[in-house]
Amino acid sequence: LTVEKTGTRTGDGSLGTEIAYEFEVRNTGTLTLSTVELTDPLEGLSDIVYGAWPSAEGRLAPGEAVTATATYTVGQGDVDAGSVRNIASASAFTPGGDPVTGESPESVVTTIGAAPAIDLTKTQVLTAGATGRPGDLVDFTFRIENTGNVTLRGVALADGQSGLADLRIAWPGAEGVLAPGQFATATASYTLTQADVDAGGIASLATATGNGGGTIVRDEAPGETAVAAAPALGAALQAWVGFSPAMPVATGVQHFVDWYRSFYRV
Repeated sequence: LTVEKTGTRTGDGSLGTEIAYEFEVRNTGTLTLSTVELTDPLEGLSDIVYGAWPSAEGRLAPGEAVTATATYTVGQGDVDAGSVRNIASASAFTPGGDPVTGESPESVVTTIGAAPAIDLTKTQVLTAGATGRPGDLVDFTFRIENTGNVTLRGVALADGQSGLADLRIAWPGAEGVLAPGQFATATASYTLTQADVDAGGIASLATATGNGGGTIVRDEAPGETAVAAAPALGAALQAWVGFSPAMPVATGVQHFVDWYRSFYRV
């Protein structure tokens, strides 16, 4: 038995493209074969439909052949692999009951070219009710999306903010894996320090990376949280009552007394 198998794409080879397969099984021996059967282990292949048999169904005399067809829809694993590959086989029996088998050469149908890509967005804001003082929390949120056409593996997220805490990533499936169109979300928090307040806020750069079929892709997203400076209470009070540290003590006391009497109408 000899087996021939050919596959023809009906589209560009992207996810959902149909492949039409044609087969031929031929008896190249000298004995009539019976119970001829064609099999193909390609998972997802449609039922194999035979053409007309030369004589009886499942029977091939020497030199005779039968054709068959089937269809297959390209899946994400095929796009990740870059092609659909497999081998078809046929089996039959001689008049004496001996088994006969044959295999086709490997069929290779290429899929669309890999175009891995990743997108990262980031926000960071003061926790509700916080005013930007030391000890206040800043909430970080991230979104990592696979914007390419191949599965990304080993997806990782990092942020340059020193002291960032409780970074947690919620994956749609397996950890570190994003199929095309899938996204993961992440959260973290940061506690403001006096140095942050003195500097007027914090700023950092987040980075997401992933491996798409051997190609490493990355994206960066900046973030900033501004903290408005607040005047010290002492300075505010000094301005309010007209007091200056450069004044003599007696003068300063008199200013306060005058302000007190005026304010409370004593």
